[in-house]
Amino acid sequence: MYYTPSYRNDLLICFSEILSTAYKDIKLIYFL
Repeated sequence: MYYTPSYRNDLLICFSEILSTAYKDIKLIYFL
């Protein structure tokens, strides 16, 4: 399959946002 750079970039941004929110949740759990 062929992916356009913009599609891969959007996927990367979405993935990084998910990671950052998960990181915040983990920090919240550890601080509780």
